[in-house]
Amino acid sequence: MAARQALDLGRHIGAHPIADSYVSATARSGGAAAEQVAGQKTAKYDLLAQTGRLFQPIAAETLGPLNQSSIAFFLELGHKIASISGDKPRAQLSFPAHFDHCSAL
Repeated sequence: MAARQALDLGRHIGAHPIADSYVSATARSGGAAAEQVAGQKTAKYDLLAQTGRLFQPIAAETLGPLNQSSIAFFLELGHKIASISGDKPRAQLSFPAHFDHCSAL
């Protein structure tokens, strides 16, 4: 049996869009802080991609939005779970009301 490898992908998945470091980008585009954090995570774990591993950055803003690749990842994951379980896949992710701008993809 192969030895298991643990990888700490960090605990920082959120971005507060009105923090000084994100407010300029967030003013131009909703979800910009989440995209910025996702980009930072991708750069930080670039070695994973170079070694052939898959890496999916997941970033969420405290006021709602997820980064776009996270939304696509969760949609794909949901479809795969539905195909295995036999359940009908949903056309969109379900978010609380204040996340509605993320649910249609």
